[in-house]
Amino acid sequence: MSEQVVVPNLRLGKKAAKFDRRTLRLATYIEKRKLPHVPLTHNLSSKTLKAIPHLGKMKNDKLGDCTCAALGHAFQTWSVYGGKPWTPTDAEIVEAYNLINGGVDQGAAMLDALQMARNVGIGGNTIYAYVAVDPLNHDQVRTAAFLFGGLYFGANLPVSAQDQLDKGQWEVTDGPAATPGSWGGHAINLVDYDKKGVTFVTWGALQKATWDWVARYCDECYAVLEEDWVGSDNRSPQGFSLSKLARDIKALT
Repeated sequence: MSEQVVVPNLRLGKKAAKFDRRTLRLATYIEKRKLPHVPLTHNLSSKTLKAIPHLGKMKNDKLGDCTCAALGHAFQTWSVYGGKPWTPTDAEIVEAYNLINGGVDQGAAMLDALQMARNVGIGGNTIYAYVAVDPLNHDQVRTAAFLFGGLYFGANLPVSAQDQLDKGQWEVTDGPAATPGSWGGHAINLVDYDKKGVTFVTWGALQKATWDWVARYCDECYAVLEEDWVGSDNRSPQGFSLSKLARDIKALT
């Protein structure tokens, strides 16, 4: 992990993106003819915050565990929509983080965090599978967020993002402070989107970002399939085929 700008009570921790040719791609598995219309505006945060008003920083104010904290926030959303709201404890987040980094606070790669979440889980809760999403393709981002209940995003934050936290929205600016990665790498959980941009959960709060900001700074994105989103017919509420994805995963592993 490259050296990062230190900001009190705001840690990052995403290592450089890892790419694995075996990682499944979303476009391969979307059965468009069976899907409902994907709306241009979608909101998951309102219902989540009503059930869990305090999302928590999940130790990402003290440790570079953003890869696990972002998954923890994703579990909050999935569990709320599954009818049994659940928040992993800070200890469970740190335990999961230590499984990846060997107990050394040196950050983690998002793919390694996803593998950990699939094989071991956080607080005993595992994910079923994940697929890569093109963060530059707005239609794909919207479709994936709608199908899977959010997205696991990675960004190379610029220093300019620090001051914009108080404004509640990340926007593209000019100058050295706007250089991608000049602050450091960060994992965040997408919960909402609309025509203007997206909304992430990070450090226990909602942070908006324009679509231009996403295009400039986000370098990886994953849709995660978790059981709260899968019904008895082996499909997500929006019609994603679990059985088809399961067959392909079995062939890869």
